[in-house]
Amino acid sequence: MASKEIVPHYPTQNDENFVRDSLHQLFSASIKYCRYLGLTIFSLNSRGELYFGFFTIPFILVNLRFLSITLAILYFHFNKDKFDLIYPERSKTERLAQYFVSCTMMIGDFLCTFCTILLNRSKIIRFHQNLAEFLVKAVGPLTEANKQVIKSIIPQALKILGRYKCILISAFCYSVVAGYISVFNAFITSGKPWQWWSHTIVGIPLFNIFWAAVSTLRLFPRILMITLFHTFSFCPYILNMQLEKVKKVEKVDDEDIRRLLSYFRKEGELTAQMNDAYGWCLAVDVVLIIISIITAVFSVVVFLVHKELGAAITFGVPLIIHVAILFELFNSAYGFESEILMQQAMLLSQPFAVKPGSFFHANRRTLTGIASAINTYVIVLVQFHKEE
Repeated sequence: MASKEIVPHYPTQNDENFVRDSLHQLFSASIKYCRYLGLTIFSLNSRGELYFGFFTIPFILVNLRFLSITLAILYFHFNKDKFDLIYPERSKTERLAQYFVSCTMMIGDFLCTFCTILLNRSKIIRFHQNLAEFLVKAVGPLTEANKQVIKSIIPQALKILGRYKCILISAFCYSVVAGYISVFNAFITSGKPWQWWSHTIVGIPLFNIFWAAVSTLRLFPRILMITLFHTFSFCPYILNMQLEKVKKVEKVDDEDIRRLLSYFRKEGELTAQMNDAYGWCLAVDVVLIIISIITAVFSVVVFLVHKELGAAITFGVPLIIHVAILFELFNSAYGFESEILMQQAMLLSQPFAVKPGSFFHANRRTLTGIASAINTYVIVLVQFHKEE
């Protein structure tokens, strides 16, 4: 019986084009909307690479967004008496919870963007460059059948991202409509003359649009992070296919072994680079999403107790979106870790994992712990509310 040998295959221009096109397809779907909303400082070129420059459109839009947040907070402060008529508060706990969620939603993106601009900008760009180079080298030895499998994964990832994009835009439209109904209902039923409302007749509806964007569209960068995890999962997936191919071969030379081990070490380096580049930002993101979920759950419970269904739905929509994004964020990271676990059985006893800031593992086990913590704090808030 003739023994089979692995035929060395080096990456060609077609392999590089395949990888670059795949990266461009995946990231362009998310970065485009993040740029328009002033939620990212990065741009994407035709090769699927991130780049950054001062006085570029993303950087200018990010600064304009920070300015709009500041103006919105000042506008709310100087017109609080009119906002109190539209959104009455019944207890100190409820008021504190709503202030808390407002601060996390408005300031959260500023903190994350601040981290990426000043701390990790160069690390993020370097990580994406290294990821693209690694994928180009790793795709080279694959067969056409393996490449077709990877091509089939890309539409699935784009479908998930497109679904969340539609959900976020729909939630934004609903929040705007629900807010307008509350505002004009207050205008009509308050008994105050139109002169008393003055400029807030225009200002409060505009503030409502801003709040709807802050509570829904601000989650677009999280879709970008989900895209990153889906893309990064290609690394262990490709290597696993090559390992399976090696297992079926009777004769494997030293060059093939060195190549596979080199890929595996590079995969570990990329994992460390990703945790270093996105770790703090992802950790802050997760904490802010958890705070938003806790306060949104509490607000929904309070409104339901007072039988205000419209207000409960207004807070319930962002709540559902935050929960869905948090689940998809950890689930996509779990997809990467599950591929690594397959390699663990073949090569190592210590798997690589997504560890935001080296504080915790981003996987489904952590997700259940977060759900338990959210439930505990919501119960505490409800108890304080009852005592008041």
